[in-house]
Amino acid sequence: MELRQLRYFLEVCQYGSILQASRHIFLSQQALSRAIASLEQELGLTLFLRTPQGLVLTEAGKRMQELAKPVVDSMDTLIEELSQSSAVQKSSIRFGTTPALQFFIPPDSLLKFGDQVPNLHIDFFEYPFDQCESMVKSGELTAALINGPAVDPGLVVFDLAYRQRVAILSKESPLAQKLSLTLQDLAGQKLISNINNRCYDNLCALCLSSGFTPNIHRVSDNSTVYELCSTQGYVGITIDFILLMPLPHYSNLVILPIADSELSYPLSLITSPSQYKRKIIQRFMEYCCTIISEKNTFLPQYIQDFIAATRDY
Repeated sequence: MELRQLRYFLEVCQYGSILQASRHIFLSQQALSRAIASLEQELGLTLFLRTPQGLVLTEAGKRMQELAKPVVDSMDTLIEELSQSSAVQKSSIRFGTTPALQFFIPPDSLLKFGDQVPNLHIDFFEYPFDQCESMVKSGELTAALINGPAVDPGLVVFDLAYRQRVAILSKESPLAQKLSLTLQDLAGQKLISNINNRCYDNLCALCLSSGFTPNIHRVSDNSTVYELCSTQGYVGITIDFILLMPLPHYSNLVILPIADSELSYPLSLITSPSQYKRKIIQRFMEYCCTIISEKNTFLPQYIQDFIAATRDY
């Protein structure tokens, strides 16, 4: 048994999903599944029950979790203390982002910056947008990319781009004949989305101001959105650049932009004033701004361009 296997096991325990855990540790879903299966085979125990709602720990799995966590925590403490006692200390940057925004600044682009600076180590973390912001403020993260705007006025904020929300719906829907949708078009529709809490609250408030309460079901991943839009007539709401990533293909779906400007969302790069005083952080922020802006340039810019880019979806 290896420490790596214990780390993987604890990540799956935390997320209750091979897919979600694999995204967090930047390991393929297949590789993580093999690692868990290998651990179960080595122990001769079934650690998880596979259910439609996700993975559920068995009694043996619960006991394994209790025993494994202090082992991993102790090793992390050992590594940290040995690192701090080293005569030569490396500079470090702890960068956070939400899972969806990894499209704009993938981990390998950050590693390239680290390769250009001697004794610089960069760690990449995924957290919900509000947690990213609070961790930047507390100093737990050096900087973060969030789908803003940032709430805390005391942070250093770079507003980099504004993206648009889109709807996914069946070709059989009367709405499919439109070129774009408005909030009023969503009234009476079964809606489904994996938007975060801030965006969900904003959507509900906008719908209420338009005279209706949205019937919206929230899920944790886009794959479920596509499946239910295809098979059960839901109207999905998601962020536009997600649709340019590798996705399940459903020939009976169409994608339409939502024209209401209130539903657009900014991409914001944030850091704290104390961190921004460091020259290396100023260079790092400039580098990130360049990477993100280049990514945004290559994305379709709304309405007709986006419809053309996703016509064959």
